[in-house]
Amino acid sequence: IATGRVIVSDLFAGGEADRRSIIGSTPNLAARLQGLAPPGGVVIAEETEARVRGLFQCEDLGSNEVRGFVQHHRAWLVRDDSTDGQRAPLSRRPARLTPFFNRQAESAVLTERWTRAQSGEGNVVLLVGGGGIGKSRLVEHFLTERPNIRAERISASAFDEDSPLYPVILLLRHLAKIDAAEPAAVQRRKLAATLAGSEADNADALPLLAELLGIPSEFPAPLLPPAVLRERLLSILHAQFRLMAESRPLCLVIEDLHWVDPTSRELLDRLIGDIVESKLLLVLTARDGFEAPWIRGRDTMVLQLKSLSPADVDVMVQSLFGGRAVPPPLARMIARKTDGVPLFIEEVGRLVLLAEAEAGSDGALFEISEQAIPASLHES
Repeated sequence: IATGRVIVSDLFAGGEADRRSIIGSTPNLAARLQGLAPPGGVVIAEETEARVRGLFQCEDLGSNEVRGFVQHHRAWLVRDDSTDGQRAPLSRRPARLTPFFNRQAESAVLTERWTRAQSGEGNVVLLVGGGGIGKSRLVEHFLTERPNIRAERISASAFDEDSPLYPVILLLRHLAKIDAAEPAAVQRRKLAATLAGSEADNADALPLLAELLGIPSEFPAPLLPPAVLRERLLSILHAQFRLMAESRPLCLVIEDLHWVDPTSRELLDRLIGDIVESKLLLVLTARDGFEAPWIRGRDTMVLQLKSLSPADVDVMVQSLFGGRAVPPPLARMIARKTDGVPLFIEEVGRLVLLAEAEAGSDGALFEISEQAIPASLHES
């Protein structure tokens, strides 16, 4: 697997998908790297490894001579998925290109809201903004600054909008440290040990939750009409989250709320409905335009993240290049192209640094052309 720009065309494939219609050096590199992979293995290029470093355990195969390419290419063998569907732990994520700055007001709000939750006044903070504006970075900074905080963090996905309770299933599997390859009895035992509340209280809940997680059960869950089963599951999960926060304050982060499936959304609505009587802080992120009935409630704080100012962009650009003097034309070009979106600034900085390294310049910033900078964050 390699990462980069390609051209896909069916002009020469008779109108049908054909790998010969994928043009560019990236698919050629992927094809060459395939020769380094053992049977059933996955080998990835360096640009790919940089983007998935926190999600997979990879073995460095070193620099390799690749037929058809002048320069050597570093390759990595993917060993294992290291996250169980959760976001990568902070310790395993790639190093940031820039320091965290200019979200002090938002950080102060999160701190104040967490203090309230710890004292028994549960509440909600919703971070809203466009893609790449820094919602996840703000959450990451908030959690990193509090290494002792009890926090669980899950993300919704556009691929799972039609999968009921999928983010909750991932969270339960993560909390119980369940491995699908383990015997069913071991999985059930781990799930039972994870549930909050007394064993007697969870006797009826365990078969239903085991079925939700796809764990074969000695005592199958009772056959219930779908509407009744859905209501029962939502009640059980609602109670579990509240019980989890009773023993010790809990910060539950749910990212990309705009992609959450309707059943998980209803569970969230129920949690928020009586959150003020708990020690739970819900930190949610969503794209612009997200709406929910609880947004204007007294227990919800909505933080709209704005683009960085030109002055902030300038500071960020300077930090990207280690404090070296950035040529004004290049700084203006990056500011104009990125529109103050932090993730886009980092991506453009990565591109410029890569181009500079390939050019072999001796300390002077590479004179990159405007056409080489992507026109949008999506394109980068």
